[in-house]
Amino acid sequence: MPVVVNDEPGFYVSRQLVALMGGAIFLMADGVEAAQMEKAITGFGMPMGPMTLFDLTGIGINYHVEKTFERSKLCLGR
Repeated sequence: MPVVVNDEPGFYVSRQLVALMGGAIFLMADGVEAAQMEKAITGFGMPMGPMTLFDLTGIGINYHVEKTFERSKLCLGR
């Protein structure tokens, strides 16, 4: 089903990824194995798990996204 949103930082895809990646960080802090998360997410139908996505995007891109959200006053992670 299509979802119509504005084309601005922090809309649908960014909000979904922030929730997925943030949730993965909390799960790791609670002791869940990265491989277990990867298997669960890909088993759900996603093309890759959150740890693979972290690895592909890297610190630089994630930092840039957060700074973009700060400028847009969207700070989704806070």
